[in-house]
Amino acid sequence: RETPRRRHTCSVRRRRDPAMKLFYGMVVLHILMEGIGGIVACARPEVFEGVPLHSDVARNHPHNMRCVGILLLLVALVGAVLVADPHASNAKQLLALCSCFHLSAIWMLAAAPSGADLGGASIHGSVGLTFAYLAATHQPASAAAAVAGSKDK
Repeated sequence: RETPRRRHTCSVRRRRDPAMKLFYGMVVLHILMEGIGGIVACARPEVFEGVPLHSDVARNHPHNMRCVGILLLLVALVGAVLVADPHASNAKQLLALCSCFHLSAIWMLAAAPSGADLGGASIHGSVGLTFAYLAATHQPASAAAAVAGSKDK
């Protein structure tokens, strides 16, 4: 005797959490920006001669620019790990690492004399603050399950 197939009819709609939208948006943007910058810095460091902060290094020390590209690729890899498992037990630490990376970039960009670099400092600062917010409010899987379990009771 066959059992009839049951359709999954959940009366509770899945709520789209704005914090998770921000999480995925920032992490994917992070992967794209750092990853593309890293690939370009590794493959063609002379492209960065047009960026005031990096022009001397790109022109006179292309090997150092390639090393910066490898660092950018490693930072993009952190974002890929976060997308693969957003509720991992170490997600808060990885978000904090991304925050520190972007906030420390402010020091490097603010030390540059050009006004264009000040725009980069403000963008890196806002990204760093967003990652800091996500690190403070993000819940790993165990905490998210505990919150969901308490709401069901």
